[in-house]
Amino acid sequence: MPIDSIRIRDTVLHLNDPHTWTNRKTDIIDVFVHLTSTFPPRLMAYFEPLGKDTKVKKYIETMYYEETKYYKSILKSCSHHEALVPYVEKWMRKCSYRMDHITVSLKSHPFENSTMKELIQCRSAQLGVGNIESLRWWLEKLPEKMESIHITNQCERGDEVTIPSEYLNVPQIVQTSELVMSVRNCVTDELLLKFQARKLRIRNSVLISCNGINRYLKNWAKGLGVPNFKEIRIDEIGSTFDETTLIEGLNAENWESGFRQSNPKFCKSFSVDFLYEVYYQIESFVDPYESVTLAIGKKTVTIAKTGTKATQNGRDITIYEYSF
Repeated sequence: MPIDSIRIRDTVLHLNDPHTWTNRKTDIIDVFVHLTSTFPPRLMAYFEPLGKDTKVKKYIETMYYEETKYYKSILKSCSHHEALVPYVEKWMRKCSYRMDHITVSLKSHPFENSTMKELIQCRSAQLGVGNIESLRWWLEKLPEKMESIHITNQCERGDEVTIPSEYLNVPQIVQTSELVMSVRNCVTDELLLKFQARKLRIRNSVLISCNGINRYLKNWAKGLGVPNFKEIRIDEIGSTFDETTLIEGLNAENWESGFRQSNPKFCKSFSVDFLYEVYYQIESFVDPYESVTLAIGKKTVTIAKTGTKATQNGRDITIYEYSF
Protein backbone atom coordinates (compact mmCIF):
# COMPACT_ATOMS: atom_id res chain seq x y z
CA MET A 1 0.00 0.00 0.00
CA PRO A 2 1.61 3.28 -1.09
CA ILE A 3 1.80 6.17 1.38
CA ASP A 4 2.77 9.70 0.45
CA SER A 5 3.52 11.05 3.92
CA ILE A 6 3.08 10.56 7.66
CA ARG A 7 3.00 13.36 10.23
CA ILE A 8 3.33 12.75 13.98
CA ARG A 9 2.99 15.88 16.08
CA ASP A 10 2.66 17.03 19.66
CA THR A 11 0.06 19.77 19.91
CA VAL A 12 -1.98 21.68 22.46
CA LEU A 13 -5.68 22.10 21.77
CA HIS A 14 -7.99 24.60 23.46
CA LEU A 15 -11.19 22.70 24.09
CA ASN A 16 -14.50 24.19 25.08
CA ASP A 17 -15.88 22.54 28.22
CA PRO A 18 -19.69 22.67 27.94
CA HIS A 19 -20.07 22.03 31.69
CA THR A 20 -17.96 24.98 32.87
CA TRP A 21 -18.22 27.25 29.82
CA THR A 22 -14.45 27.70 29.93
CA ASN A 23 -11.54 26.68 27.75
CA ARG A 24 -9.02 24.08 28.83
CA LYS A 25 -5.68 23.12 27.33
CA THR A 26 -5.09 19.51 26.40
CA ASP A 27 -1.84 17.88 25.24
CA ILE A 28 -2.64 15.78 22.21
CA ILE A 29 -0.60 13.86 19.66
CA ASP A 30 -2.07 13.94 16.18
CA VAL A 31 -1.12 11.51 13.42
CA PHE A 32 -1.87 12.30 9.78
CA VAL A 33 -1.49 9.63 7.09
CA HIS A 34 -1.78 10.73 3.47
CA LEU A 35 -2.26 7.87 1.02
CA THR A 36 -1.34 8.28 -2.62
CA SER A 37 -3.50 6.16 -4.91
CA THR A 38 -5.68 4.04 -2.65
CA PHE A 39 -9.03 4.89 -1.12
CA PRO A 40 -9.47 6.73 1.19
CA PRO A 41 -6.64 9.25 0.80
CA ARG A 42 -6.45 10.75 4.31
CA LEU A 43 -6.49 9.27 7.79
CA MET A 44 -6.20 11.21 11.03
CA ALA A 45 -5.87 10.00 14.60
CA TYR A 46 -5.72 11.95 17.86
CA PHE A 47 -4.21 10.49 21.03
CA GLU A 48 -5.31 12.31 24.18
CA PRO A 49 -4.26 11.48 27.77
CA LEU A 50 -7.20 10.49 29.97
CA GLY A 51 -5.80 9.88 33.44
CA LYS A 52 -3.80 6.66 33.18
CA ASP A 53 -5.58 5.80 29.92
CA THR A 54 -5.58 7.21 26.40
CA LYS A 55 -8.54 8.40 24.37
CA VAL A 56 -8.14 7.73 20.64
CA LYS A 57 -10.19 9.42 17.94
CA LYS A 58 -9.79 8.32 14.32
CA TYR A 59 -11.11 10.01 11.21
CA ILE A 60 -11.16 8.73 7.63
CA GLU A 61 -11.76 11.27 4.87
CA THR A 62 -12.76 10.50 1.31
CA MET A 63 -10.97 11.94 -1.66
CA TYR A 64 -13.39 14.79 -2.18
CA TYR A 65 -14.28 15.28 1.48
CA GLU A 66 -17.80 14.05 0.76
CA GLU A 67 -17.80 11.67 3.71
CA THR A 68 -15.90 11.42 6.99
CA LYS A 69 -15.98 8.30 9.12
CA TYR A 70 -15.28 8.67 12.81
CA TYR A 71 -14.14 6.10 15.40
CA LYS A 72 -13.46 6.50 19.11
CA SER A 73 -11.87 4.15 21.64
CA ILE A 74 -10.19 4.09 25.06
CA LEU A 75 -6.85 2.33 25.58
CA LYS A 76 -6.44 1.26 29.22
CA SER A 77 -3.26 1.80 31.27
CA CYS A 78 -1.38 3.26 28.35
CA SER A 79 0.16 6.71 27.89
CA HIS A 80 -0.68 8.59 24.71
CA HIS A 81 2.98 8.44 23.61
CA GLU A 82 2.99 4.65 24.00
CA ALA A 83 -0.36 4.31 22.26
CA LEU A 84 0.73 6.02 19.07
CA VAL A 85 3.67 3.64 18.40
CA PRO A 86 1.69 0.56 17.23
CA TYR A 87 -0.70 2.75 15.23
CA VAL A 88 2.05 4.58 13.34
CA GLU A 89 4.13 1.46 12.78
CA LYS A 90 1.08 -0.44 11.50
CA TRP A 91 0.85 2.04 8.63
CA MET A 92 4.59 1.94 8.06
CA ARG A 93 4.45 -1.83 7.72
CA LYS A 94 1.51 -1.52 5.31
CA CYS A 95 3.68 0.54 2.96
CA SER A 96 6.77 -1.64 3.60
CA TYR A 97 8.44 1.43 5.13
CA ARG A 98 8.28 3.22 1.76
CA MET A 99 7.02 6.80 1.86
CA ASP A 100 8.07 10.13 0.39
CA HIS A 101 7.99 12.32 3.50
CA ILE A 102 7.79 12.08 7.27
CA THR A 103 7.22 14.82 9.84
CA VAL A 104 7.97 14.09 13.50
CA SER A 105 7.45 16.80 16.11
CA LEU A 106 7.48 15.04 19.46
CA LYS A 107 8.90 16.15 22.78
CA SER A 108 9.77 12.52 23.45
CA HIS A 109 9.39 9.26 21.58
CA PRO A 110 9.11 5.83 23.23
CA PHE A 111 11.53 4.28 20.74
CA GLU A 112 12.39 1.52 23.21
CA ASN A 113 8.97 0.02 22.35
CA SER A 114 9.48 0.39 18.61
CA THR A 115 10.11 -2.28 15.99
CA MET A 116 10.37 0.23 13.14
CA LYS A 117 12.81 -0.51 10.33
CA GLU A 118 14.66 1.85 8.02
CA LEU A 119 12.46 4.13 5.90
CA ILE A 120 14.11 2.90 2.74
CA GLN A 121 12.54 5.29 0.21
CA CYS A 122 11.95 8.41 2.30
CA ARG A 123 13.06 11.51 0.39
CA SER A 124 12.41 14.32 2.87
CA ALA A 125 11.99 14.63 6.63
CA GLN A 126 11.12 17.30 9.16
CA LEU A 127 12.31 16.36 12.64
CA GLY A 128 11.33 18.31 15.75
CA VAL A 129 13.99 17.95 18.43
CA GLY A 130 12.64 17.28 21.91
CA ASN A 131 15.77 15.49 23.05
CA ILE A 132 19.03 14.56 21.38
CA GLU A 133 18.65 10.77 21.58
CA SER A 134 15.29 10.91 19.77
CA LEU A 135 16.90 12.92 16.98
CA ARG A 136 19.69 10.37 16.59
CA TRP A 137 17.16 7.51 16.59
CA TRP A 138 15.09 9.06 13.80
CA LEU A 139 18.16 9.99 11.73
CA GLU A 140 19.30 6.37 11.84
CA LYS A 141 15.95 5.33 10.32
CA LEU A 142 16.40 7.58 7.29
CA PRO A 143 18.25 6.62 4.09
CA GLU A 144 21.81 7.91 3.89
CA LYS A 145 20.99 10.02 0.82
CA MET A 146 18.07 12.40 1.36
CA GLU A 147 16.62 15.22 -0.72
CA SER A 148 15.72 17.40 2.24
CA ILE A 149 16.03 17.44 6.04
CA HIS A 150 14.63 20.16 8.30
CA ILE A 151 15.47 20.03 12.02
CA THR A 152 13.36 22.19 14.32
CA ASN A 153 13.11 22.83 18.06
CA GLN A 154 10.39 21.02 19.97
CA CYS A 155 11.45 22.02 23.49
CA GLU A 156 9.72 24.37 25.87
CA ARG A 157 11.04 27.92 25.92
CA GLY A 158 14.25 28.06 27.94
CA ASP A 159 14.86 24.30 27.60
CA GLU A 160 16.25 24.28 24.06
CA VAL A 161 18.79 21.55 23.45
CA THR A 162 22.13 22.04 21.67
CA ILE A 163 22.87 19.35 19.08
CA PRO A 164 26.48 18.10 19.38
CA SER A 165 28.56 18.00 16.19
CA GLU A 166 28.96 14.20 16.35
CA TYR A 167 25.18 13.80 16.05
CA LEU A 168 25.27 15.87 12.85
CA ASN A 169 28.36 14.29 11.30
CA VAL A 170 26.31 11.44 9.83
CA PRO A 171 25.59 10.59 6.16
CA GLN A 172 21.91 11.58 6.39
CA ILE A 173 22.89 15.15 7.36
CA VAL A 174 26.15 15.52 5.46
CA GLN A 175 24.81 14.17 2.14
CA THR A 176 21.32 15.68 1.99
CA SER A 177 20.63 18.03 -0.93
CA GLU A 178 18.79 20.58 1.23
CA LEU A 179 19.37 21.11 4.94
CA VAL A 180 17.68 23.49 7.38
CA MET A 181 18.67 23.55 11.05
CA SER A 182 16.39 25.81 13.09
CA VAL A 183 17.75 24.66 16.43
CA ARG A 184 20.85 25.50 18.46
CA ASN A 185 23.73 23.35 17.20
CA CYS A 186 27.47 22.71 17.33
CA VAL A 187 28.22 22.67 13.61
CA THR A 188 31.98 23.25 13.34
CA ASP A 189 33.90 24.90 10.51
CA GLU A 190 35.14 21.47 9.37
CA LEU A 191 31.61 20.04 9.35
CA LEU A 192 30.34 23.05 7.41
CA LEU A 193 32.89 22.26 4.69
CA LYS A 194 31.70 18.63 4.57
CA PHE A 195 28.02 19.47 3.98
CA GLN A 196 26.89 18.66 0.42
CA ALA A 197 23.61 20.57 0.55
CA ARG A 198 22.98 22.85 -2.41
CA LYS A 199 20.61 24.84 -0.18
CA LEU A 200 21.69 25.19 3.43
CA ARG A 201 20.36 27.22 6.33
CA ILE A 202 21.91 27.06 9.80
CA ARG A 203 20.53 29.02 12.72
CA ASN A 204 22.18 29.59 16.09
CA SER A 205 25.43 27.71 15.58
CA VAL A 206 27.83 28.27 18.48
CA LEU A 207 31.00 27.08 16.70
CA ILE A 208 30.91 28.35 13.10
CA SER A 209 33.41 31.19 12.65
CA CYS A 210 34.04 33.85 10.03
CA ASN A 211 37.20 31.96 9.08
CA GLY A 212 35.08 28.90 8.39
CA ILE A 213 32.69 30.88 6.17
CA ASN A 214 35.70 32.36 4.35
CA ARG A 215 37.04 28.85 3.69
CA TYR A 216 33.60 27.84 2.39
CA LEU A 217 33.73 30.76 -0.05
CA LYS A 218 37.28 29.92 -1.13
CA ASN A 219 36.31 26.32 -1.81
CA TRP A 220 33.55 27.55 -4.10
CA ALA A 221 35.85 30.06 -5.84
CA LYS A 222 38.44 27.30 -6.47
CA GLY A 223 35.83 24.99 -7.97
CA LEU A 224 35.96 22.69 -4.92
CA GLY A 225 32.59 23.62 -3.46
CA VAL A 226 29.22 21.87 -3.56
CA PRO A 227 28.16 20.97 -7.14
CA ASN A 228 25.23 23.08 -8.37
CA PHE A 229 25.45 25.24 -5.24
CA LYS A 230 22.46 27.55 -4.75
CA GLU A 231 22.46 29.19 -1.33
CA ILE A 232 23.70 29.10 2.23
CA ARG A 233 22.34 31.25 5.04
CA ILE A 234 23.84 31.36 8.52
CA ASP A 235 22.06 33.15 11.36
CA GLU A 236 23.25 34.04 14.85
CA ILE A 237 26.68 32.45 15.20
CA GLY A 238 28.65 32.68 18.44
CA SER A 239 30.52 35.82 17.30
CA THR A 240 29.87 38.91 15.19
CA PHE A 241 30.42 38.80 11.44
CA ASP A 242 33.75 40.40 10.54
CA GLU A 243 33.64 41.76 7.00
CA THR A 244 37.43 41.77 6.50
CA THR A 245 37.77 38.11 7.54
CA LEU A 246 34.87 36.98 5.38
CA ILE A 247 36.37 38.33 2.11
CA GLU A 248 40.07 37.78 2.85
CA GLY A 249 41.90 36.30 -0.17
CA LEU A 250 38.85 36.53 -2.47
CA ASN A 251 38.10 38.54 -5.59
CA ALA A 252 35.37 40.54 -3.87
CA GLU A 253 33.69 43.61 -5.38
CA ASN A 254 31.68 45.80 -3.04
CA TRP A 255 28.37 46.64 -4.66
CA GLU A 256 28.88 50.31 -3.87
CA SER A 257 32.10 50.49 -5.95
CA GLY A 258 30.12 50.51 -9.19
CA PHE A 259 28.47 47.10 -9.32
CA ARG A 260 25.12 48.42 -8.10
CA GLN A 261 25.12 51.17 -10.73
CA SER A 262 25.96 48.66 -13.48
CA ASN A 263 23.32 46.14 -12.39
CA PRO A 264 20.51 48.19 -10.79
CA LYS A 265 17.63 45.81 -11.54
CA PHE A 266 19.35 42.75 -10.09
CA CYS A 267 20.68 44.59 -7.03
CA LYS A 268 17.29 46.11 -6.27
CA SER A 269 15.44 42.79 -6.50
CA PHE A 270 18.06 40.96 -4.41
CA SER A 271 18.38 43.57 -1.65
CA VAL A 272 14.60 43.82 -1.25
CA ASP A 273 14.52 40.21 -0.08
CA PHE A 274 17.86 40.29 1.73
CA LEU A 275 17.89 43.36 3.95
CA TYR A 276 21.56 43.34 4.85
CA GLU A 277 24.10 46.12 5.39
CA VAL A 278 26.92 45.18 2.98
CA TYR A 279 26.92 43.29 -0.31
CA TYR A 280 29.83 41.80 -2.23
CA GLN A 281 30.05 39.99 -5.54
CA ILE A 282 32.58 37.15 -5.16
CA GLU A 283 34.23 36.09 -8.43
CA SER A 284 35.25 32.51 -9.22
CA PHE A 285 39.00 31.83 -9.54
CA VAL A 286 38.20 29.19 -12.16
CA ASP A 287 35.85 31.25 -14.35
CA PRO A 288 35.61 35.03 -13.76
CA TYR A 289 32.16 35.07 -15.38
CA GLU A 290 30.77 32.96 -12.52
CA SER A 291 30.08 34.59 -9.13
CA VAL A 292 28.17 34.44 -5.88
CA THR A 293 26.68 37.24 -3.81
CA LEU A 294 27.82 37.64 -0.21
CA ALA A 295 25.31 39.60 1.90
CA ILE A 296 26.40 40.58 5.41
CA GLY A 297 24.11 41.74 8.20
CA LYS A 298 24.42 42.12 11.95
CA LYS A 299 23.14 38.60 12.67
CA THR A 300 22.95 36.94 9.26
CA VAL A 301 25.24 36.06 6.36
CA THR A 302 23.91 34.79 3.06
CA ILE A 303 25.89 33.39 0.14
CA ALA A 304 23.83 32.90 -3.03
CA LYS A 305 24.74 31.78 -6.55
CA THR A 306 23.76 34.75 -8.68
CA GLY A 307 26.31 35.23 -11.48
CA THR A 308 26.13 32.75 -14.37
CA LYS A 309 28.22 32.64 -17.53
CA ALA A 310 26.38 33.12 -20.83
CA THR A 311 27.16 33.98 -24.45
CA GLN A 312 25.69 37.03 -26.19
CA ASN A 313 26.53 38.09 -29.74
CA GLY A 314 29.50 35.76 -29.75
CA ARG A 315 31.10 37.00 -26.54
CA ASP A 316 31.05 35.80 -22.97
CA ILE A 317 28.99 37.76 -20.42
CA THR A 318 27.64 37.29 -16.90
CA ILE A 319 23.91 37.16 -16.25
CA TYR A 320 22.94 38.13 -12.68
CA GLU A 321 19.77 36.57 -11.31
CA TYR A 322 18.55 34.67 -8.28
CA SER A 323 15.70 32.16 -8.07
CA PHE A 324 13.99 32.40 -4.69
